[in-house]
Amino acid sequence: MRPSMPLFDEAHRVVHEDPRIRDTATYSSVLTVVAAGESSPTKIGGLLGRPPTSLAHQLGMLAAAGFIDRRQDLLLERRPVVTVADQLVRLYQLVIEPYQADLEAGRARQVWSEVGHTVESKILGPHFEALATEWVSRYASDEAGLALGAVGQSVVACREHKTGHEVDILALARGARPRTHDAPIAFIGEAKYRDRRPGLAELRRLEHVADLLTAAAHDTSAATFGLFSGIGFTEDLVAEAARRRGRVLLVGLEALYGVGG
Repeated sequence: MRPSMPLFDEAHRVVHEDPRIRDTATYSSVLTVVAAGESSPTKIGGLLGRPPTSLAHQLGMLAAAGFIDRRQDLLLERRPVVTVADQLVRLYQLVIEPYQADLEAGRARQVWSEVGHTVESKILGPHFEALATEWVSRYASDEAGLALGAVGQSVVACREHKTGHEVDILALARGARPRTHDAPIAFIGEAKYRDRRPGLAELRRLEHVADLLTAAAHDTSAATFGLFSGIGFTEDLVAEAARRRGRVLLVGLEALYGVGG
């Protein structure tokens, strides 16, 4: 966040010097809205005062250039979820650009105190979730002995919650095809960077999601429940995971970064 350092405006240069990106104002606006948490083309277009179809080219170009990801729901046929791929771009769009005058005036400490919640919820949180998803996809087999198929995210319908339950990490059984109505589920997980240590309430939520998936014709009888945390877990959850070894998996920063193992 020091203007004298090259990384201060690196994200701006990387985005705006790409020869494929010409209408820089529109692309910057799209990135800002997506970095702030909007993930559907309809909502992105609405916040920018434009019909969603008019942004198809910009979203496609940003995806092709690697600045955004478009993730398909693992279970349902729906529009993809749009996210910013690079956390440095998130930081620039949400912190550096809006507070550039203050930062250039040397008020970085003041800015940091004001944007702490944004950094936690909009930058570190999504990055930790992506890190946990990658660990499940690439390393859970060798490090936790899990036999998993396709890995992704989904929203599970629930009468009690009008918007449903967002499932951070979901994995199908090996060989199962995504977006089929009865695909067996092998892993249901949640990733929380901070806020508070996950406990039995978070485990019960995952069990509730499993019940909803079972009611929707998915076989969850062999599913492992996984909780990821950047600050550890409550003692009662650790005890429960030990009692149900193989069915409840707790993963902290040490495991994610391969420390001590």
